[in-house]
Amino acid sequence: REHLRAFGRSDVISRSMNERGAVYGQRSNGEVFPAEASLSRSSTQKGAIFTVVLRDISERQQAEASLRESEARLRQALDIARLGSWEWHIASNRLEWSAESVRIFGSKSGVDAGTPTDFLDRVHPDDRARLQAAVDAALGEGSAFRIEHRIVLPDETLRQLQLQGEVIRNVHGRPERMVGILQDVTERNLLDERL
Repeated sequence: REHLRAFGRSDVISRSMNERGAVYGQRSNGEVFPAEASLSRSSTQKGAIFTVVLRDISERQQAEASLRESEARLRQALDIARLGSWEWHIASNRLEWSAESVRIFGSKSGVDAGTPTDFLDRVHPDDRARLQAAVDAALGEGSAFRIEHRIVLPDETLRQLQLQGEVIRNVHGRPERMVGILQDVTERNLLDERL
């Protein structure tokens, strides 16, 4: 009712009621459901006619909740496995890292890694050409890649990474994104050498 009163006092012809908070409907059996609601006004000779359209969004909200839970489980699994994830948006040339990737690189600056060039600057100079060749091959052939290389941390410590990635192409077959995971395998490699 308050939405209708406020709408009636305004000069607006139509608007979504959800702009001012959640809206709920009630079924004839008393069950309450979340809804998208929109208001519109038409002028007639007898006065204004208000129309309210409600759309049940229960299934959409359940799907969104399920997606959030799935993403949380994935983040938890990656954290437990100490795997970082990354995504390169090719058109904008932006590279994003997960919090675990940032931790692996010893950075405290957040989850945005900048550009692929910024990433490559952190790779040991002797490994850069090999890594660049693997990325270029994946972009050209559309294949996934897996490579081990060294990185140099801010304190100049060397760490060994295993980096995996694959190209996501758009409907025209052009590379759109590259996504992947990375893992610090320094201790594993040292243990292998000792064994």
